[in-house]
Amino acid sequence: MADHIKIAIVDDEDIQVDTMTSLIKEAAAGLSLSVSLIDFSSGEAFLFALEDHPDLDMVFLVV
Repeated sequence: MADHIKIAIVDDEDIQVDTMTSLIKEAAAGLSLSVSLIDFSSGEAFLFALEDHPDLDMVFLVV
């Protein structure tokens, strides 16, 4: 298992991003995992920035 997981969260609603962030951090702590999170306010913003983040391990597209 990876020592550090890099995760993107994509959603245009801050409340959804905050909820996902909290849930991911809670789960990571319970599993003793190190995570870094980056959020994007739209799918378009994510796609434009994807080239700058080739090392992402996981992406959550919140609907």
